[in-house]
Amino acid sequence: MENSKFDLNANHPMLYLLLTTLLFPFLVAILHSELSSILYQRGMNISQHNNLVESIQKISIGSNKEWFDQNMGVPTYISSEEDLSDCIYVNEVAIVRVFFDDNECCKAFFVTLPETGTEEYLSYPELYNWVTASKKLGEVSYYDTVGSPDRIGGNVTQGFPHVCYVEQNYYVSKGNYYDFYFCSLDYGKKYIDNNPLEDLVPSKKWSGDDEVNQRQLCSPYQSWAISNRNKGKPNTYGISSISNDVIFDILLKPSMFDVRMFYLNNQDDTASLKGTFQKIHPRIL
Repeated sequence: MENSKFDLNANHPMLYLLLTTLLFPFLVAILHSELSSILYQRGMNISQHNNLVESIQKISIGSNKEWFDQNMGVPTYISSEEDLSDCIYVNEVAIVRVFFDDNECCKAFFVTLPETGTEEYLSYPELYNWVTASKKLGEVSYYDTVGSPDRIGGNVTQGFPHVCYVEQNYYVSKGNYYDFYFCSLDYGKKYIDNNPLEDLVPSKKWSGDDEVNQRQLCSPYQSWAISNRNKGKPNTYGISSISNDVIFDILLKPSMFDVRMFYLNNQDDTASLKGTFQKIHPRIL
């Protein structure tokens, strides 16, 4: 007995016509809807990402907290430092730390490239492009920035590792009347080939270079400095109208902002930080 294929069109032409007439447009509509939704969502994601990048470039001293909340989202961490409100906004582009006064007015802010962010580099504020020869955050070393810093300081704490390095500059000659900071903060991006935090050395063994020396080390954070500013690249920039004594104290000391939370939520980051710490001082951990 010969096998025969079932031919819906030949055996049931009316049913075939009915199914193709009704189902085909329905399937096309579903596919069109799903594709449109995917493209719309992708477009929204790109738009939101671009808005974040643009908003970060617009941050300035005097911006109010409402503006930050609208453009950066609700702060992930909030604490108090030196009579200031300390808010940390965490997103796919950057970690933005902002210090507000009692009127919720921005007095200082710091933008950090995150370890797992979408941006490998991030533009500096346009007003400061001349300082970095238009290079972006993550591209330019401490040594390659214009001029020499007024103050520098580093810190390494025991217990759960906390490692930081900060340089403060004052570029008043170009009409920039706020302190500008280049920093390597431990909750930011680790550069595999040139992590400055792995180059921190005790100041007693530190000789400086033609731009920095022992006199620029700020008290009480005089114990550590990076050995190779020509190689090390900051992962953070900041602008502040607050006393640099206060800023150094906030950034370098263990504080209400528990940096550990960035690592305890990500074991890879925890291992990375401990690895950095062990290279600086193997006997602490």
